[in-house]
Amino acid sequence: MQISIKEIKNNIEPSYYKRGVDYYSARRVLNYQEKELYDDNDLLYINIVSTVRGSGGCVYSQDIDIYMDIDTIELVIEGSCSCPVSYNCKHVAAVCISYRTDSMSSQIAKLGGKIIIPSHTNTSLVDNWLKNLKKSTSKDTQKESKTNIQNRDYFLTYRLDGLKSNDRNRVYFYKSKILKDGSISRGTKLDENNIGHSYTNRELKNSEDENILKMTDAFIVND
Repeated sequence: MQISIKEIKNNIEPSYYKRGVDYYSARRVLNYQEKELYDDNDLLYINIVSTVRGSGGCVYSQDIDIYMDIDTIELVIEGSCSCPVSYNCKHVAAVCISYRTDSMSSQIAKLGGKIIIPSHTNTSLVDNWLKNLKKSTSKDTQKESKTNIQNRDYFLTYRLDGLKSNDRNRVYFYKSKILKDGSISRGTKLDENNIGHSYTNRELKNSEDENILKMTDAFIVND
């Protein structure tokens, strides 16, 4: 079952979600195990059992159910936690973000035909993504792409991560061009929530960009 950042934010209070992003970025999700189950009405739901390192070194346990409400047709997240807040807290948010990211990594693996180790094993999802990206294009295609870029006025550039902890595993998009000295301009930052749509900035994107944009969704956790 796939979940989106919007669905996580719809179920968890903004302040807890924001702290959950920080906890996820700081890799405080120690581990989790998910399994597909069926309720009494034979409807599928996801159960996640996890542990998260909290403040002061305390380790809290979570038991999270994710299911679709058949009346409202909306995804519901019900997460209990051993922390003082006890329900849909920042620890639950961090686990849900981690689960969502790992689910996206499975899609990336299908696109690239490679095996990607889930992020909750403490292997950087960014590192795996870069390895797949490097292997996905032949040298001849890379040479052709470089020539095409040099012949275009503007093109997309991608920047991974940032200096702040809550920028970890983030992708930023810029409208850039080749300068007279042969270097790439810093560029103009683009809206990360809209760049993936096929109808936006079409003049900047080629077929490779479209594939890359599908892959980058795994790193956008603040949309």
